[in-house]
Amino acid sequence: MIDVYKELTQNRVRAYTGASVRESIPPLLRIAESYQQVAAARAYLEKTWQEHKEYGERHEYPTRYVLAHWRTNQAYAIKMCVEAVNRLWAVMGASNWYEDREAQRLWHESNMTAAHAYTDYDVCAQILGRELLGLEPDPSLL
Repeated sequence: MIDVYKELTQNRVRAYTGASVRESIPPLLRIAESYQQVAAARAYLEKTWQEHKEYGERHEYPTRYVLAHWRTNQAYAIKMCVEAVNRLWAVMGASNWYEDREAQRLWHESNMTAAHAYTDYDVCAQILGRELLGLEPDPSLL
């Protein structure tokens, strides 16, 4: 979405004023924050994947805490990416709602990914929260 936003913003002008969108402050702030958020999500996932690898190499099964942490990491990274997408989507213009537009597809698919049962952050946060507070797992959340 960052690449699509950059491309759409290059020559975009405000409908009523003709001012360049690319040089106004809000688009600069939005793309910078979304870029940082996606980079943070990627780093978070890469750290988690490295932990997966290390456990595998040791032939060690992770604890319940580690499993809850990994699942929540995945959901949180997706949550951050969806926030980054939605921040850009909100100012991309009405023409991007057409189904044949790349931005619409990216917005739709990213939000759909976050809605999946395994990546639902609210569920994952409950699982991790229960673990952090020393509560037994809730079978209805697994």
